[in-house]
Amino acid sequence: MKRGPQTLDFLDSDFPDEGIHIDVMEIITGIKGLGSIEVARNRLDPYVVLFKNQIQINAYKQALISFKQIERMIFLPNKQNPYAMRIYPSRSKHTYSFTILDQELLVRIFNYISARQITD
Repeated sequence: MKRGPQTLDFLDSDFPDEGIHIDVMEIITGIKGLGSIEVARNRLDPYVVLFKNQIQINAYKQALISFKQIERMIFLPNKQNPYAMRIYPSRSKHTYSFTILDQELLVRIFNYISARQITD
């Protein structure tokens, strides 16, 4: 898997078959309905891989989630000052939160997934 530079225009280009690897600071796995209580935290090798129609999250174990399976996404702590994104997959009891300090990149990823949920 290629680990190329992270730029804001990578989302405007064609996706390679192996996806686009995005290094993140950490990934926290939680359980739906328990708020911010965490079950597992990955700080050793946290990353997400963005594909055209799905996202792979390297949490305590790898999770491959289709954009259509995402029932909800939120920014943490809020929309005005995001530093992380939480994903709620519909067929899972878990939530996945990943931290990216580049706010603009985080917002672009959020918007990309949101747009793909509508168009696919």
